[in-house]
Amino acid sequence: SQTYYLRIFDEKSRKPFVKSLKTTDRAKALVTARTLYQQIKGKLDRGERLVAINTPDLIEKYLSSLHITDIPHAGITPQTLVHKKYLLSNWLDFITELGYRATPIDRLPDDKLRNFGKWFYQRPRRDGRTGERGVEQINNAISEVRLAYSKVAVAERFISRDRIPNIERLKQQPDDSYKRDIFTLEQYECYWKYLEYTYTREKGLKALEKQRRIMFTKVVGILVNTGLRPKELIGVKWKDIAQHHTADPKLKNKVVVIHIPASNSKTGRSRNVVAPVRKRFDIIRKSYKDLGEDINPNDYVLFNPQKKDRSAYTRMMLYQRLKDTLVSSGIQAELDKLSHSISLYSFRHQY
Repeated sequence: SQTYYLRIFDEKSRKPFVKSLKTTDRAKALVTARTLYQQIKGKLDRGERLVAINTPDLIEKYLSSLHITDIPHAGITPQTLVHKKYLLSNWLDFITELGYRATPIDRLPDDKLRNFGKWFYQRPRRDGRTGERGVEQINNAISEVRLAYSKVAVAERFISRDRIPNIERLKQQPDDSYKRDIFTLEQYECYWKYLEYTYTREKGLKALEKQRRIMFTKVVGILVNTGLRPKELIGVKWKDIAQHHTADPKLKNKVVVIHIPASNSKTGRSRNVVAPVRKRFDIIRKSYKDLGEDINPNDYVLFNPQKKDRSAYTRMMLYQRLKDTLVSSGIQAELDKLSHSISLYSFRHQY
């Protein structure tokens, strides 16, 4: 067909690179060939692969390379994967807005990539909320982009390390304060007394609602007196709770040993938590009995009796009860004056 081709032999891989110049005009072919030669020769000199990938390819390769597991630190959890997808989706939107979605990553102009952090900071929120984005989240997105480049683009020789985008991180003031607010001791005493003597004893409650309130009250007590993370308590099963081996009969009636398996631990390591919360677990067990539910060792401590699969209550369900009771107890008004916010995780810090 008289179409010209460019052929370059790679001495390192001992393979030729061949590409059609898509023209039968020798002069045009020479101009195109010289441009391609400079690009390809540079890649060969840097030890990069001649096959190119664009930004969507990079993100797909990176996410598919991650090991998904429920065991922390043995890979990444499904929740972490969702978060990584969100961070990288913003990078892809940024590249698309610049008009470089289909451009190979080795040909992206570095000077135009530096302002990703500022672009993300000014970007309207997807959920419609107002207010500034957190600098920490934006810098996390920048770190995730650089990690994708390092783990895929550099590791698989699509680019050399010096071609990783030099994105400017946003400056962040050091924060030595507690990341979560907690109750004062007076506020906590007021709160648990409200739960114990008012919330659980309200008249006219249906049986299921009454027992749910009792269980929630004991959940708060367990969290505050053990330091368990909310996710860990939700994942505890009855078989994970054992008596404490002590000769002191008074301690034996108070203390239990709660086993947190590796699959239910943030650190990916199992541990035993010893705490004087046995009576609270006994009351939760009695609540299920009053609802006509038999408890099996493999049941979650906080299983939902309305679910056929006996799955555990969710953090959102417990969180909603927390918010409702903070309002009904009158403590939320006091917290609002101080601009404080209490979550389920606050009880770990309370402990």
